[in-house]
Amino acid sequence: MRESFQFYPLPNLRAGETAHAIVQAAAWPTLIAITIAAFTLRYHQIATQSLWWDEGYSVFYGSLPLSEMFRTLHEVEVNPPLYYILIHYWMKAFGNSEYSVRMLSTLFGLLSLPLIYAIGVVLRNRVTGVIAAMLLGFSSMHVQYAQEARTYTFLVFLALLSMLAFLRFVQEPTPRRTILYILATVSLPYAHIFGTLIILSQNVWMLIHLLRSDRRRVTPRQWFLTQLILGALLIPFAIILLHNLHKVQKGFWIPRPSIFTLIYAFFEYVGLHQIIPDAWTNTAKHNKGRLLIVLCLLGAVVGLMLSNFVLRKLQKARVTRRTATPQPFEPVWIFLLVWIGVVVLIPFAWSRIGTPMFVSRYAMAASCAIYLLAALWLESLIRRGFIGLLISMAIACISLCGVNAYYDDAKAPWRETTTYIDSHASPGDLV
Repeated sequence: MRESFQFYPLPNLRAGETAHAIVQAAAWPTLIAITIAAFTLRYHQIATQSLWWDEGYSVFYGSLPLSEMFRTLHEVEVNPPLYYILIHYWMKAFGNSEYSVRMLSTLFGLLSLPLIYAIGVVLRNRVTGVIAAMLLGFSSMHVQYAQEARTYTFLVFLALLSMLAFLRFVQEPTPRRTILYILATVSLPYAHIFGTLIILSQNVWMLIHLLRSDRRRVTPRQWFLTQLILGALLIPFAIILLHNLHKVQKGFWIPRPSIFTLIYAFFEYVGLHQIIPDAWTNTAKHNKGRLLIVLCLLGAVVGLMLSNFVLRKLQKARVTRRTATPQPFEPVWIFLLVWIGVVVLIPFAWSRIGTPMFVSRYAMAASCAIYLLAALWLESLIRRGFIGLLISMAIACISLCGVNAYYDDAKAPWRETTTYIDSHASPGDLV
């Protein structure tokens, strides 16, 4: 029987089965509705605000001829070139207006929804996939970066594509699935340096899996050969990485993070950062009070998980569940926690002791693992009754509040500034 990431079952099985069956039967229509809603959120006010500093770099590099782009990136940029190549051809086809260049990010943001749905189906069922897609679609952080001409939604898309191919490879390591996994994964580091952490998380989980699982279908030899081929394809990236690390060691703009930077990143990933003040993490004032609140929240979560564990262990009579073939990647929460831990905690720890490199948006692919964890929990609630659906809808409403707050958060008025300078500047003026 499949291990389920769920809480102690409450005695409302008939209502739970009904609620679960409704969502299960309406999975595809619901996913389409979520995608339409997500597109609306990402399209709304997409060109209202001007391009900001980083987006200007994207447009500048993308407008260069490829040979000059590579030379310029090699000299001054620390990010890999794949996104700039994509936006180069995108601007050739659709122009370089604010609306046009941001729509590329919107496209990848929308394409991520069926991918996280598919991962949820592989991990558990269609209900899990629908909930995960809803959380991703309504996340204020993902709406924000779907409206920026930067690589972040592209990185999330590639991370989800790689994780889906990885899970299917683990299920059945056929030659076809091996090739698909390699093709889906090799682009990650070329999109962003943090893409290497997705590959690292897969290797960490595979090591745990090979050491502890008696249901493994991938042999150590198969995995070693797969990573050997992948490593060979990443040799050009390794050369770029060594060069960029040399530039970063000379000095970089990222400040050294504190524990509150990490906490605020979590708020960003769950979509609450738009409705809490930035001063909560940007100042050292009232640190003890903030830490106490955080510890209480963490204690409540840990206590809830431990109480559920104890109740399940003490429960002698188990509810009969639908039997299923055990999956090789279960328990799935270990897989998801490894994903989060490697992508978020490793760069954070390195930033504390070495050159700072942790920025929450760089690691936003880890937010998808958080959504999947939440989806597993909410799916277990839906099994108990319609209360699970109500809680899911409440979470969606809270997420939409964060999106609404994002719309009210104005960026620097670069467009207006440029217009003013163009209309008022005279020959010989110092700008």
